[in-house]
Amino acid sequence: MKIWNDFLTLLEKDLGKDTVDNWLRTFAVISFDACNLYLETKDTFQALWFEEHVRKKAERSLFNNSGRRVKVHIKSPKEKIKKQAGDQQEPAQKLAVEAEPLNPNFTFENFITKSNNLFSFQVLSELCDSQKSARVPPAYNPLFLYGKKGCGKTHLLHAISERFIKCGMSVCFLHAQSFTEHLVRAIKQSQMHEFRKLCRSQDALLIDNVEIFGCKSATQEEFFHTFNHFHTRSKPIILTSNTPPKDLKDVEARLISRFEWGLNLPLKLLPEEDYSVLLLKKLKLFDLKLTKEIQDYLLETFDSPLSLSEAIEALHLKRCIEPTSYRNFSKKSYVIDLTRSLLNKYSRDKITPDRIVASVCRVFDQSKADLLGKSQAKQHVLPRKVAMYLMKKRIYLSYVKIGKYFSRDHSTAMSAVVGVEKELNKKNQELSSKISDLNKLLMQ
Repeated sequence: MKIWNDFLTLLEKDLGKDTVDNWLRTFAVISFDACNLYLETKDTFQALWFEEHVRKKAERSLFNNSGRRVKVHIKSPKEKIKKQAGDQQEPAQKLAVEAEPLNPNFTFENFITKSNNLFSFQVLSELCDSQKSARVPPAYNPLFLYGKKGCGKTHLLHAISERFIKCGMSVCFLHAQSFTEHLVRAIKQSQMHEFRKLCRSQDALLIDNVEIFGCKSATQEEFFHTFNHFHTRSKPIILTSNTPPKDLKDVEARLISRFEWGLNLPLKLLPEEDYSVLLLKKLKLFDLKLTKEIQDYLLETFDSPLSLSEAIEALHLKRCIEPTSYRNFSKKSYVIDLTRSLLNKYSRDKITPDRIVASVCRVFDQSKADLLGKSQAKQHVLPRKVAMYLMKKRIYLSYVKIGKYFSRDHSTAMSAVVGVEKELNKKNQELSSKISDLNKLLMQ
């Protein structure tokens, strides 16, 4: 068809002939009715690639002979599964959109409120209070939290989710990367209707780190409609980012406009003079008793709220996996050596994800295939969770990278890490012993 072929020839200048041949000329032209062009893809990957890389170009360049814009409609063929002799057809996997597992320590009570964040904190608290007895439409919607890493954005999203759930609300709380991964899976499995139903049937929408949506056209298109669904029904929307909406890169203007409809709430890093408040709050949270000399050492050594928090959490972790070592916490030399060894990124150059997997396989008597596979048998699930936990705690991999390593999504990795932490806090001696053995093995 001429209009389509002319468009593909034009695209060759931007994308190259090989790319156009492989990704676009393989579309089958089904029909054309003056203003609508219907194409059929060979698979869902091709459809997603078109949405990400070509859709906008088509909207700007495709016009019929009368000068009217031509809209492109993509149709995916129904997959036909041919059963071979002796093969069994696997049932279609049910789509699940898993919300971020809540960190029990990330509550409003545990958030340090100072004058530079007091207004933002009060607005969020009032929103939660307004949902207690009746579903009162938010005074401002959306609420857009922004600030540098370590200022408490994720902490507050967890706190809001906890309050909403206590009010009997259902919450769609996802990291932006997780939202994208769920969307891609839904497209691949031809389950977009189910994906939309799972997300949009909730009472509130909370998305962490929306700057990740940059350059993801298909994700932005879907989120645009998801946002509108919640907003038109006066359901609370809370978003976070490392920048205010106007500074988001590669995010569509129509989304930025909507992000500014409500109230933009800046969050500032905790002032240095208040680090001691953070220290005492964290020590109380984990029931750690340290001498004044050691507390001063920690405050002098760690120069940001995030690194200070990590230091205290590392000490807490050490106590959990080796309870007998806690009596040495009153010795400054011991704590100095301990924090150096635990917080020097756990010897990043020495410990790798592959080494962690190999060590877990050895301690739990597992094969690598079982650890990385899809089996949900108990003897495989626990070692897999421990491996994810160690990747987070020993080499500080992000949940996204951990999930990718295990061919799973971000929320699955986070759930595994939180689950192991809960067991350690319950003084699970068998698990503590296993992790202690793994730590010793990894330091050899």
